[in-house]
Amino acid sequence: MTYIEFFSPVAIENICTCLTDTPGRVVLVGADGRMMEKHAKNYDRVFKDRGENIEIICRTVKKYDLADGIKVLQDITDTYSDCVFDITGGDEILNLAMGIVFEKSGRKLQIHKFNLRNGDIFDCDFDGKTVYRDTPKVSIRENMIIYGGDIKFGHGDNATNFWDMTPEFAEDIKNIWTVSRDHNEAWNNLVTLLNTVESAGFCDGVFTTARRDEVDRRLGTLKEFTHEKRLAVNALINCGLVLAFEYNEREIVVGYKSEQVKKCLLRAGLALEMKVFVTLSNLTEKNGDLMYNDVMNGVVIDWDGKFHDETFSPSMVDTENEIDIMAMHGVVPIFISCKNGNFNVDELFKLNSIAERFGGKYARKVLVASKMPDGIAGEHLRNRMGDMKIHLIENFHKCSDRKFEEKFEKLWIK
Repeated sequence: MTYIEFFSPVAIENICTCLTDTPGRVVLVGADGRMMEKHAKNYDRVFKDRGENIEIICRTVKKYDLADGIKVLQDITDTYSDCVFDITGGDEILNLAMGIVFEKSGRKLQIHKFNLRNGDIFDCDFDGKTVYRDTPKVSIRENMIIYGGDIKFGHGDNATNFWDMTPEFAEDIKNIWTVSRDHNEAWNNLVTLLNTVESAGFCDGVFTTARRDEVDRRLGTLKEFTHEKRLAVNALINCGLVLAFEYNEREIVVGYKSEQVKKCLLRAGLALEMKVFVTLSNLTEKNGDLMYNDVMNGVVIDWDGKFHDETFSPSMVDTENEIDIMAMHGVVPIFISCKNGNFNVDELFKLNSIAERFGGKYARKVLVASKMPDGIAGEHLRNRMGDMKIHLIENFHKCSDRKFEEKFEKLWIK
């Protein structure tokens, strides 16, 4: 089978047919040969990673030249007897040329178009046949590669980490979220204290010991161990998340249930982020299928997909951004920023630019905020979110689990 794709700058539109039924070759047709070749390399990476060897051919047409468009499309149909035309992308001139070639063929060519938001396919030649085997789906990493980037994996803060998502750890996340929600006013300050103990102290596995005077010095005005902080610590102890907590004039000792729990408790926003991550990972459709076929958090994105060792090449600096949570519904990427404290319009610009770069018109942008600023500042942020088509989710701290889930269903719908 030979698929003919009218080249679109929205990268996913050029390979949507290949994601339903693998062909022997794909012919990209468009005016920008250089750009098509660049995209073809990205698509080839995705196919090869899937174990599929697809020939990708680029055919250049003169821009806004109907006669040349007809000539190139006619040559393609004469060369390959098994052509299937996908008109999901491409410009009006190519679609017009397609119609003329279709008439010349006696209306015997296969032509279809996809609705990538819901996976529907339209039979544009009206013969009752379509090339459709599976609903188009890509992973988060495949989506990044398709749009010319990649995900940076590794250990530490400047890379995408994996979680060992056992049922026990899922329960730990639920408990962390509950404590952070019930002690919301003290939570960020408590996490600042735990972080300071970690950075100032000595670690022995999941236990950390730090000198009290050094911790107080680093905390400055936040050094007071308030009653509210004590209540939050007691709640963590009661859930078994913190195994030990000694706070006296000489030292502070903290013991955590596990390394993963420790990591969650050392970043104030991670309680909310992990709650959203687990919720998205477990949502299902009515037929039992997962609502989101891939979910990741703390996704570090390299914009050009080329990783450089700055130790050996100091002049080569990677352009990278981290997005709190990403999810895929078929081929629709959802980009989510979680804010458990104050934020400004810069966060909106960052979210918008990442989503536009790696999803184009199909990207869904979501901001989850524990609390929006009051007054004019809050109204300004809401207006900017409306302008950027960023969906705001707020006021969820007192929601039941089911109500929480409802806020994250159908995020891919425009």
